[in-house]
Amino acid sequence: MNGNVPEFVILSYPNYLKFDEAKKNKDINSEEDTIEKLNREISALKDEIRQKEETELIESTGEQEVEEKPENRIEEPML
Repeated sequence: MNGNVPEFVILSYPNYLKFDEAKKNKDINSEEDTIEKLNREISALKDEIRQKEETELIESTGEQEVEEKPENRIEEPML
């Protein structure tokens, strides 16, 4: 012991194998959780971009329709 902190631990080999396997599983699960979280964030960002593009397309289409309507055109007087 170094104060209240153990410096090393003695385990039987079968207990070490159980500990090692549990650690590997924890690392794998942690990686899988991280990948799932990143995939959800990527999906949310894609949805956000798609919605912004759709909104911009609708707005630009609406502006073009206003410009193209005959009643919105200003005709110059003929001389």
